Amino acid sequence: EQGVTEVARVMLEELVMHLGAKPETYPDVQKALLEIINVRPKSPGGSTAFLGAAKKLRIGVLQLLLAQCPSLASMDSLSATITQVGKGDIDEAKKDPALDAFQLILESMSGLGDMMDIWEQAVKAPSPKLVKYLIERDDAHITYDQFALIIEKGTAQMLSFVDRKTREAFLNLGPGNLLHRAVKSKNEGTVESILSEFPREIEKRAVDPLTDKTLAQKQASKYPMEHLGEAPSDKKTLVTYMKIR
Repeated sequence: EQGVTEVARVMLEELVMHLGAKPETYPDVQKALLEIINVRPKSPGGSTAFLGAAKKLRIGVLQLLLAQCPSLASMDSLSATITQVGKGDIDEAKKDPALDAFQLILESMSGLGDMMDIWEQAVKAPSPKLVKYLIERDDAHITYDQFALIIEKGTAQMLSFVDRKTREAFLNLGPGNLLHRAVKSKNEGTVESILSEFPREIEKRAVDPLTDKTLAQKQASKYPMEHLGEAPSDKKTLVTYMKIR
């Protein structure tokens, strides 16, 4: 890794000089070259040199390029690291190069990335380690929408990273339909986690603001288990159905 970084640095410096640039214009020429590195080929699915470094988790190369041109950071390169963040022991002491690359690129984006999109990718990966990092990065602050995303598409482990006080507050917020959404999504892990900690949630009737639009629908509130519907014929789906029921 160190050798690759050094070679990239020397090549960049040599290229600038061989272009005949005057010393005072080196920074501008170097920036132009770095932007060329991020030009995407016209071929379908074509990658870029920077995206390739992100996919291969070349931390030193990413640091070198981003130090010179932070605008190289993009959602594409960030997504390339999300799918690789470790899915093993959450307390593993070993450094995770994918998480290091993710942090490096995210910091360089300076808030330009869509955090909800980043959260969704991390939850759906699924990458508990990355979700834990995102929660801690914001000083344990998590929005209602991010919490609901975990409830619907995440895991019980991800849910456990949110402190109990916040979990209880969100479950009591609004129409009280978070358990309903977990059941509707057939997410047995979060359903079990919620009910083991807050069993009275099973007694809450609620409407779904996303689908219940008419007055009749809004008046016909449902219990969480009513969202399960009829037993499915597919065997795999049936197993999940029975576990939740």
